[in-house]
Amino acid sequence: AEMKKLYDRLMLATELAHVQKTSFPQPPPMPNSGPKERWNKKAAGGLQRQVETKGSYGHSQGQCKPCLFWDKGVCFKKSDCAFCHLRHDPEHLRHVRPSKSTRQCLQRRDEQRKIDLERRRARKRVAADTAAAEAEAAAEAAATAAAAADATGC
Repeated sequence: AEMKKLYDRLMLATELAHVQKTSFPQPPPMPNSGPKERWNKKAAGGLQRQVETKGSYGHSQGQCKPCLFWDKGVCFKKSDCAFCHLRHDPEHLRHVRPSKSTRQCLQRRDEQRKIDLERRRARKRVAADTAAAEAEAAAEAAATAAAAADATGC
């Protein structure tokens, strides 16, 4: 199961890298080297880490493209990503649509998660049914033993 998860992550990262290389032009390089980390306060009062990436260049002028995967927590490129990891207006993010191959990849991942969840539930049901059957058999054996003891007078 762990190998399957690693394989799925690798396949998703590979497909996303391919989609990003083929779907969008590369942004100009950032003037400074190395990622800068910033912390923004979220509405709930917690802190959210933001990493400036190559794609963050031009964020303050509104010339960057937001990373759809960073917002969902699945961008594996981190500071090497060609898209912006800084905070964007949620309204803007809603209008950006991932490519068809990316949507299909995410849909396959969601379907696999549903299948895995159903398998876990089925295993739990089987284990519960087995435990109930064993408990019932033990109760019957105890009742039979008690009846036999009463019959013999012991």
